[in-house]
Amino acid sequence: MLKKYIALLLCILLSSGTLYSQVPRGSGDKELFQEVEKAYKDKDFKACVHKAEDYMTKFPWGPDKIDVLLYNGLSLIQINRINDAIMVFEDLEQSYPDYEKNDKIKYTLGKLYIKKDDKDNARVLLTSLVDRYPKSSYTPQANKLLDQIGRLPKEKVVEKEIDVSDPAYKGAELESRYSFTKITWTKIAGTTSLITAGVFYLMGYTKQQDADNIYDVQYQNAGTEEDAERFFKAADDASEQAAQFKTISLIAACSGVTFLALDYIFFGRIKVLVTPTQQSLNINLKTRF
Repeated sequence: MLKKYIALLLCILLSSGTLYSQVPRGSGDKELFQEVEKAYKDKDFKACVHKAEDYMTKFPWGPDKIDVLLYNGLSLIQINRINDAIMVFEDLEQSYPDYEKNDKIKYTLGKLYIKKDDKDNARVLLTSLVDRYPKSSYTPQANKLLDQIGRLPKEKVVEKEIDVSDPAYKGAELESRYSFTKITWTKIAGTTSLITAGVFYLMGYTKQQDADNIYDVQYQNAGTEEDAERFFKAADDASEQAAQFKTISLIAACSGVTFLALDYIFFGRIKVLVTPTQQSLNINLKTRF
């Protein structure tokens, strides 16, 4: 009986591995990224948008995701899908503040706002660009645009100087630089094991209750020696099954803790260029409608 349930536990763990294999991992996507890049450089902007959306569907955690979004946004501008382009650049600007091309993103989004006659948001973006990237090649152009549309009053400038010694800032910086929600096979296996442990523990607890009831009621009140022997055996069998369920529960719990410990050691503090919002996961859906 114990072997049967251990085999069931192994099947559950294997199924979690199968589930993980279906989650896009960001590997094997280089060719599709190169197709996106080539389509943009060849000025085939419709194909670039299509391939970029295909990339985001297949590889939402791909290592080239940010560059793909940028090519997508620039291509949307070229085919005059301005509203969709604004959504892409808003996502890039808000979700990836440490991206090396953030100055270009701010400048492009500021120009898009001006094109839509949204001068208030344009002022905020362009002022942010000038203040944050004074040496950027886009700063002189941003200053010219600000001179045309009018600058923000100084008291309304959004970005203010941050005290890096402030513990609150350090915590926010750490949260923005490290991701603790990456989907890994160890997280999936660990979580599945802990859920399995809970299920088998409840099954063992229920079975032990049955064994106690048979012994306390039916065995103790048996009318004949033959009935007493039969009830005692039923209680003993139920108690043995309860012990087997609890053993499996313990094994699953230990496996779950081990998997999660390995996950923290190997994947827990991977440096990534994303913020906790992860808004870009749905950007391909936004741009289709």
